[in-house]
Order: sequence, then C-alpha cells, then structure tokens
Amino acid sequence: MKGWPIFLAGLVLIACCGCAKQGGVAPLVSKPDPAQPPVSKPVPPVLTLDRLSCAEIDNGPPQMILYQSASLYQNGAVLPTKQGLACLETLASWLTSSSQSRWQVTVGAEAVAGFEPLVIATKRQELLLRFFARKGIEMQDWQWFTTAEPGAQLVLQPVTDSP
Repeated sequence: MKGWPIFLAGLVLIACCGCAKQGGVAPLVSKPDPAQPPVSKPVPPVLTLDRLSCAEIDNGPPQMILYQSASLYQNGAVLPTKQGLACLETLASWLTSSSQSRWQVTVGAEAVAGFEPLVIATKRQELLLRFFARKGIEMQDWQWFTTAEPGAQLVLQPVTDSP
C-alpha cells in the first residue's frame, strides 16, 4: 500500500509528459565502456561552487560535478524534491552560461524495496533530458549513462577531445 502515492505520481507525470513536445532521447547505456578510451580535449578551467550551491565539485582528474544521495531525490523517487528542483534550475542556468558544451552524465538510483534501481535511474534520465531540453540546453553531444550503484544521484563530467 505504501507504493500507491509513488505510482499515482508517476501516472500523473506520464500524463503530463505525454502532452509535452517530444524531442529525441539519447540511447540508454547502463555503464561507460572502460574498453573505449574517452574522447578528450583541453580541460576547461577548474569548476567552482560559487554558482552550484547544491553540488559538490571534484576537481579530479577528471573534474566532476556531483549531486550526492538525497540532494535531488528522495529514496526511490523519480521526481525531484522541491529543493532538488531548485538545484536543477541552478544547474540548468549554469550549463546555459558555461562554455563547456559536451558532458558525460551519469544518473544513479538506490535500491528501494519493490523498485529496480536501474528503472528508477532510467526514468530520472528521461525527465532530466526533457527538463534540460525545455531550458534550451543543447545535448546532442552529451553521453548519458545510468547506474544502480549507491552514492551520487547525478554526476556531470566534461567530455573533451584528444589533440
């Protein structure tokens, strides 16, 4: 019986998203392939926390923007919390103004009774794709991954080209 509110919220979300303008969705990949070397170019300047208050910055290498567990979503939820949505708004504004245009994005979810973590992560990814598209962020060159490993719910890492 505890799953009904989440189920109903999911139905409402699906109904709302069905009416929205549909864009292309990046192919889903469960994890980055370690056999393929990442494409790299000169690393952008060191990221700072001054505009990304909800995020943690790992200046690497590689540099990463991390949103740890429970900073965006409640355990097992697909929709962000009110505070999480404010964090995503700040991130979208920063991405719009950033000179970096290519990102490797890993969306994670934790195991919750009755829900498969990769399914939750995949749904979170779909919503993030739509959210960023509505904010006017170009994502054609972004690499998207999902993971069921505990820890960060959202990780952004600059993708660079090799010289």
